Amino acid sequence: MSDTANVTPISRKTAGGAESAPPAKQAAETGTLDGKRRSAHAKAHATAPAMPWERDSYASTAVAEILDRSIHAAAARMTGGLSPSSLADSYFDWLSHLMFSPGKQAQLVEKARKKQLRYMNFAQKCALKGEEGSPCIEPLPQDKRFSNPAWSTYPFNMLSQGFLLTQQWWHAATTGVKGVTPQHERAVEFAARQMLDVFSPSNYILTNPEILNATLQQGGANLVRGFQNFAEDMERSASGRPPVGAEAFTPG
Repeated sequence: MSDTANVTPISRKTAGGAESAPPAKQAAETGTLDGKRRSAHAKAHATAPAMPWERDSYASTAVAEILDRSIHAAAARMTGGLSPSSLADSYFDWLSHLMFSPGKQAQLVEKARKKQLRYMNFAQKCALKGEEGSPCIEPLPQDKRFSNPAWSTYPFNMLSQGFLLTQQWWHAATTGVKGVTPQHERAVEFAARQMLDVFSPSNYILTNPEILNATLQQGGANLVRGFQNFAEDMERSASGRPPVGAEAFTPG
């Protein structure tokens, strides 16, 4: 048998006669030296303390966290707790299918034209008579925002009727589009209704007859109480405490 497997590497002599280590041993020693250098370099950088101007201040961190929470809370209120990314997918699904549905688009244009004519006839009757007119649209049974008789008086009846007609049109626009998944359709319809509710005349002092009457009767005391409640809610939100009255409710 050949004994080549048991032959050990023979050291080679350099030009000066000195023996040099085998190539494998030289590579191992070089790798070990490089590893030690990298380890020392990493250790020096890892243990080096951050300079004062490199550290994030507590104030900047707190402000950034409060700002992010406020934006997320506002987005959650607008979308009803839906994820903005999921809502974007739903909107793209709805809009892309609506763009390629000329029949649905023509139907929406016709609905808008008819609703405009109904509203113009209603506004004309109210302006000429100067009194309550028969509504051109009734709110949904669960919608109690305009149930007060004050909403039937001019000009507040025009505001409520215009809002309800717009809300009805958007419901038709966000539903019944062929190709949209049921989940995306529900999400888009819900988000559109939430955004429309922001512009409801019942949410503003000058367009809400109930608030105006209460303000006149109480001499503005209701507005002062409302501002105090708002300030308390903001303080509780900033400190991480639950809203007023939440202590009376226990989960389970």
